[in-house]
Amino acid sequence: MNSDLKNSFSKSRNILEALGSENSVGRRRSGRSQKGFTLIELLTVMTLVSVLSGMMVHTFKQVKNIAAYAVVNQTMHDSQTALSAALVEDIDHQTSLVLTSQNIPGPLTDALANSLFPGFILPRDSKISVSYNPDCLFAGCTAQFIEIRHCRGIKYKNWLRLGDGTEITLEGATPVGVC
Repeated sequence: MNSDLKNSFSKSRNILEALGSENSVGRRRSGRSQKGFTLIELLTVMTLVSVLSGMMVHTFKQVKNIAAYAVVNQTMHDSQTALSAALVEDIDHQTSLVLTSQNIPGPLTDALANSLFPGFILPRDSKISVSYNPDCLFAGCTAQFIEIRHCRGIKYKNWLRLGDGTEITLEGATPVGVC
């Protein structure tokens, strides 16, 4: 029985050697054994990796812009709330605030702006520009103005209240890093 097994094994080996110049996928074998990947396989994998990484970078930029815009919206809401609270508390606030800007995180450094926006904290990588004119009592002038920009995003938001109480909110786009 053992010799029958040896004979069948040697017959199989002879058949494979006779056919042996080709392997199972039809490539010719050289004198050495083949290990590794072909150039086509490597190029295919590299192409797939580059396409996927390109898609990932694009998605990352979109997510970053969405997050920056969320910060702009929240900062605008916080600043409007702080301004409303200050004006309710001090109805006779008669000091004008000329357009002032700040891009340093934390409380507003201008004393008058800080009194108009009590408790307001400017987030990191943001810029606020504000003005207040208590003498504006008609529709042709701007009584209150707030602009919020995020330094790493592409959108900004403006809010203004005219003298007659009309509120206008404007959104715009700007190049990244304009602060």
